[in-house]
Amino acid sequence: MAAAWSVLLPTEVWQIVFGYLPCVAARKCLSVSHFFHDLAAPLLFATVRIEFGCWKAGYGLIEKPPGGSSERRTCCILLRIITDHVFASYIKHLHVLAFSGGDRALELCLLTKAVNALRNLHTFRWYTTHKLCMIPDTALLETLTSSCIRLREYALPLQCADALSALKNVSAHSLNIHALPQDTLWHSRMVGHIYGPHRRPFVALLEAHSGALVQLSIPGTAVWDCPAHILSNLSHLEIHGAGDLAHVVEHCAQLKSLHISFRDAISKANEASATLAENPTALPNLTHLKLRFTPPAECLEGLLRFIGLKKNLRCLDWNDQCFTNMDLSPLLSVLPSLSELEVLGIDLRMNEILDDFAHFKHSVPKRVTALRLCLVYGFHQQPLPEGRSWTEMWECLPDLAFLSINDDEGDPIAKTCDLVAPARSLQFVAHRENLCEVFRTNQDPVLSPPWSHTKAMFRSVDDFGCEDWEWLMRGHSYALLEELSRGSS
Repeated sequence: MAAAWSVLLPTEVWQIVFGYLPCVAARKCLSVSHFFHDLAAPLLFATVRIEFGCWKAGYGLIEKPPGGSSERRTCCILLRIITDHVFASYIKHLHVLAFSGGDRALELCLLTKAVNALRNLHTFRWYTTHKLCMIPDTALLETLTSSCIRLREYALPLQCADALSALKNVSAHSLNIHALPQDTLWHSRMVGHIYGPHRRPFVALLEAHSGALVQLSIPGTAVWDCPAHILSNLSHLEIHGAGDLAHVVEHCAQLKSLHISFRDAISKANEASATLAENPTALPNLTHLKLRFTPPAECLEGLLRFIGLKKNLRCLDWNDQCFTNMDLSPLLSVLPSLSELEVLGIDLRMNEILDDFAHFKHSVPKRVTALRLCLVYGFHQQPLPEGRSWTEMWECLPDLAFLSINDDEGDPIAKTCDLVAPARSLQFVAHRENLCEVFRTNQDPVLSPPWSHTKAMFRSVDDFGCEDWEWLMRGHSYALLEELSRGSS
């Protein structure tokens, strides 16, 4: 009898083939055969999200959480991890959506037992809010650091610094310590108030990672407490609410990725802008730069000079909805000089872009592979004149694989399908709250079903399959929250 066609190729070749399958196709393979199941399952269950409570209630999108279907699903997943070591071995990234106030000792106990079984876990992320706050207990953190020997990245609330700093065997190359949710409205003064009591254990936690830590995400008030030898070893730094960046400029000589964000602290944004403007040659190795604040007009020229001198810059995300397009014209003029730029995010005022759409279109480098546009509308919005359509722009970007458009649902620049059609290389589109994969059948684009709101809100590199796309969308969940808020009102 002839051998089954599925075994005519080595397993290693099939693993490569399955790595290119979209999730929809890979999920169908679970029921084709045991062989295909064993190839698809590690891909489909590499990232698992556990939800306690309801994150939409935690973010104030709904007043009353829905029934207990989510709780039952969570218990089923945790029990499967505890009782099935093969299934547990698939999981590399665990995201815990902890939005349930009150005493959750039973849930935490179950989660701790599940974490104890995750021998291949690489990433652990914990999400919560002040409204429905739930913090990992010491037993969970001890299990995480002692049992998950492959753990390399974790994101935890600042309140965990006390327990973590007292543990042994704490080792990771990426550390994310957040004082407050980073994608909702929060106040910088609250961050400082929360950080104060945890300052000493936070520094001790950094020292425990000395020599291993290369990626760090922290509240801005913690920057000056970071030891110089820790900063000098960093390649990635994410700061939320920082003011004076002199400490960063002085010690982060090896930095390749910098992400700075503010929400309400104008004075701190001015300080950060001034520091970068006064040190245009600093941080020469930057390849990724994300600025989510409004710099003062007097610092703009110096800040753009800082950007223009970063000749290795491959990814730039400028998130500022306050500047006029005239103010941003110098930035558009800088873009063509960045010879390595491939990933771009920018906010534009629609009324003003109509006046010089050709200038904007020609300013975007033709080699761009990922583009994020947030379109800010005026009171008297007019459609683009004929001959200056967005279609022309997508056609001018032959390598565009990822497109994110945040426009007005009541007056969109185009339907999602019309955005996709002209971009022949497009693989993924994020149109407002809808995130979809793009496939082509006989050159005609076909959109996957939109991601669930939970997946879209708590997305990861593993979900996108591309680090650039996740980086470009990082910090922009507030747009999704706004859309969901309008939908629930």
